Amino acid sequence: MHQVDCDVDPVYFSELFTYRGAHTNPPSRVGYFIGALAAQDLAKHRSLTELAHMQPNTVRPELAKALDHVRAAFEKNEAGAQR
Repeated sequence: MHQVDCDVDPVYFSELFTYRGAHTNPPSRVGYFIGALAAQDLAKHRSLTELAHMQPNTVRPELAKALDHVRAAFEKNEAGAQR
């Protein structure tokens, strides 16, 4: 599991969450999509009310696991696409 770092580099943050043109890599605003996938993963085991009331010390490790699941699914999809 990866450590979730709360000290975010503004340049990196900008690359994930702002519009940078139609043909950029990674795509503009991809951070929102990744966040939505992570939230969808978290929602498999918690209600919306539970998610909304999670404390930082609970949400950080759970979010890290969800992001690991998102990454694993992406890597599996990429491996399948290369066949």
